[in-house]
Amino acid sequence: MFKLDNQQEVPNYISVTDLSQIISIGKRGIRKLIERERISDHYLKKEHSTGRNGYRHLINPEGLPEPYRLEYIQHVQKNSQLSFESNHKGLPGWAIEKAKARLDLIHLLERALNRAKAQDKNITPVYHEVAEIYNSGHVLEETFKTIGEVSGYMLQQRWWPNYKKACQQGEDVIKALAPKYQRNKGHYSIPTWYKKRLLALLLQPSQIAPTTAAKILHANLRLKGREPPCSTKTACRWIKDYKNEHFDTWTLYREGEKALNDKVLPYIDRDWNTLTVGEILIADGHVLNFDVKHPYTGKAHRPTLICFYDGRSRMPVGLSIMPTENTDNISEALADAVKTLGKFPEAVILDNGRAFKAKHFTKSPEFYDTRLAGIYQRYGIITHFTKPYHPQSKPIEQFFNQLNERFSKLLPTYRGNSIDEQVPRLKRNEQMHARAYKKHVGDWLPTIPEVLKTLKHWTFQAYGKEDHGGLRKGETPLQVLEDGKGPGVPYKDMIDLLLRAEKKRPRRARFTIEGIEYQNRDVLTGWNKPVVVRYTRRVPEKVWVYDHSEGHRVPLCEAYACKAKHPFEQLVNEEGEIDPTIREQMKQRRRLRKRAKRANEALYNLNDDTTMPAWKLIPKDDEEEKEDITPISAYDLDSKTKTEDGGANQIDYPVDIDEVNEAVERPLFEYPYERFEHIAGKEKKEITDEDITFLKNFIQSESYTGLYKTKYSGWVNELFK
Repeated sequence: MFKLDNQQEVPNYISVTDLSQIISIGKRGIRKLIERERISDHYLKKEHSTGRNGYRHLINPEGLPEPYRLEYIQHVQKNSQLSFESNHKGLPGWAIEKAKARLDLIHLLERALNRAKAQDKNITPVYHEVAEIYNSGHVLEETFKTIGEVSGYMLQQRWWPNYKKACQQGEDVIKALAPKYQRNKGHYSIPTWYKKRLLALLLQPSQIAPTTAAKILHANLRLKGREPPCSTKTACRWIKDYKNEHFDTWTLYREGEKALNDKVLPYIDRDWNTLTVGEILIADGHVLNFDVKHPYTGKAHRPTLICFYDGRSRMPVGLSIMPTENTDNISEALADAVKTLGKFPEAVILDNGRAFKAKHFTKSPEFYDTRLAGIYQRYGIITHFTKPYHPQSKPIEQFFNQLNERFSKLLPTYRGNSIDEQVPRLKRNEQMHARAYKKHVGDWLPTIPEVLKTLKHWTFQAYGKEDHGGLRKGETPLQVLEDGKGPGVPYKDMIDLLLRAEKKRPRRARFTIEGIEYQNRDVLTGWNKPVVVRYTRRVPEKVWVYDHSEGHRVPLCEAYACKAKHPFEQLVNEEGEIDPTIREQMKQRRRLRKRAKRANEALYNLNDDTTMPAWKLIPKDDEEEKEDITPISAYDLDSKTKTEDGGANQIDYPVDIDEVNEAVERPLFEYPYERFEHIAGKEKKEITDEDITFLKNFIQSESYTGLYKTKYSGWVNELFK
């Protein structure tokens, strides 16, 4: 009998028939080897059989000629390896390696025990002696590298008994000596119903801790008279494995979609360095983490910062601060960005906030006039709105983090980035910090202009001059911005960014913008067609009115907010004089009424009557129409007309008839600028005193400054020299 390396024994004898199926010669060839004594009789054995001679030969493979013997051994080794792999299929490789190393140590122990028994000595000290010799590292060096040091107690109480039991019962000694720990790792004997009930507690927004969920479930089971199928620690280990294998489900049900997007889902890399400066701006709002003085109430509040962030240079190029996020705030920040860049951006990535999506910015150019179209479309800027709660698409969030850490925390009115990071003075029962703040800071609050000026200084002098991880090596945000600036944008091209536009129809010289009534009695009295009103919330007391007739857009006037009087306010002061303001308004009303009456009297050829019955305009059948009614200017004539006969029917005019004839030849001026165009360029002797008065008022208006000053300034100077 001999053994192979895996300790499996090779059978002592084998029949000729079985041997012929293993080696490369048949039964007849094997019998000839026996007849020719190529196989020694020592390795042969006869066994009774029903064959020809009444017996058959059994051969010990060790007696075969060397070529056939090696062939037989290779066959046995191959089959034994397959059997070995089949027997140990359930064991991990590291466990089999340790079991083999332990078996080598057991063989060393077995020889030592046999020597002690042969010498009739006590075998108890042998276990500790073998352990000491092994731990010295002088024997079984490879085994020592695999399993390390062992104790005599381990050999005596565990490994040697397991080895003897496996040999006695005919079991595999490798399995008997293999480590038992981590053998069932990941395979829990937990029923499915228990897992489902445990997940029902865990996959909730309340985010119950795994240990707590297991204890709750076990308590409920015991109340119903059932024993939990596993311990709390086993349940926690299974929960940990479930979380690692189903992290997406775990995150979605416990933390929500935003956490799923931020922690689990893959993302797309964006190379912002492939852009040019000003090609794409990222816009977003951020509530500042420190107190600022409210511009209207004077109380402490946290204002909103609107920032336009250049994607290439990583530089905040447009900044604006207001109490709340609104369209004026955004327009001001965009205008600041255009001024800083020296050009208009090609595209803007916008937040999903209500103010960013207002029609003031996004309404299409087909909206009844390009003057009132969305600002982005008006300037040819492509807009893209980011997905809600998706910070990966907005690198501006990194700037806001830097702003909080390096700017906001340096201000004495800093409040904290969140409730957990709130400064001590705002927490309950923090009297020491509250007293210190009141002593050193008191009621002082920075104003919005002060904060904006300081923030821009920090942005360009500190943040912009430091290296940025998103830029190429050696580049700074300010350096990249300066290298890519445009030639500049004139102020007149940015006026639409600063002023909002709204279409209104005046009623009795008034119109309403955002709850405030505006009026201009001189120009808008009698005006009953739409106008375009340009305004900004920063100057609520005044708006600019433009004519919106087809074919031209002319500045008409400025309208001012109406100031109502108190119902009980005295119209007459102590001296008996009327309030000058009220007196001026009353005079203006009389002047406008008189102007309207003059136009009617001139039109219908009346003297004293202020109304004209419609039936008087219809001639009788037997009468011929004797005159041609010619309209004259409502600005120039008093109550004066003329008949053609000049006789008995002639009216006594209160003014010179030549003045009336001259006025009749003048056209009807519907707007002040039409009257100016009629007068402009004439010699001084051709201009009346009334026209001079009109010109003195008109050259002070925005219509003259914006449209006519460049062309007629020389003529006006010569006229009033």
